[in-house]
Amino acid sequence: MIRELKTFVAVCELDSFAAAARHINLTQSAVSAQIKTLEDNLGLSLFTRSARAITLNPQGTAYYRSPKRFWRFIQQCSCPQIPILPAITGSLGLARSIPCKWVSCQRH
Repeated sequence: MIRELKTFVAVCELDSFAAAARHINLTQSAVSAQIKTLEDNLGLSLFTRSARAITLNPQGTAYYRSPKRFWRFIQQCSCPQIPILPAITGSLGLARSIPCKWVSCQRH
């Protein structure tokens, strides 16, 4: 369902299955299939389709708000605005007295 939501948001923002496909590195048929899966799962039609264009219908417009907030949240979680701590460098030594049952040991 997460892939379908990402695809739905891309289609909404780019107003095109083809443009969304290029943006998220999928084929146009994969985008179409994911939107169909989403619509089937929701039991809703989200777009009005014509021969060469798609537009969000009222149900799609109302639904769009939730996936958009979801993707904004995911982006904030994956790119936190917290300072990076300096790396800790040094060396670490292990004594031979550590039992082999705790550390994978190989005998030479």
